[in-house]
Amino acid sequence: MAFIYEASQEGSRNSHNKIEANLYIINKHDWFFKLYPHALRLYFQNIGVAYSRLSNWSQARLFFWKAYCIQPWKFKTLIRFFISFYPYFAKKIIK
Repeated sequence: MAFIYEASQEGSRNSHNKIEANLYIINKHDWFFKLYPHALRLYFQNIGVAYSRLSNWSQARLFFWKAYCIQPWKFKTLIRFFISFYPYFAKKIIK
């Protein structure tokens, strides 16, 4: 399924493309992520960061939470999750 995003800024289009590409990889190689869930955590975290750049905080929180649930001892992911509730600070911190 292909999505076409029209954006007024190149950065927005890149974030959409990053989300789409990461989701495609996750779906295509699900067998790999079942063997290596820590890799799936990184993909979920990358998707969360991309949604943060688009200011889509609900989706960002969803993917940060999914990433955290895979490896709960990774506090950086949990911090990103909580920061996403405060968009003003999140825009300055999450990169």
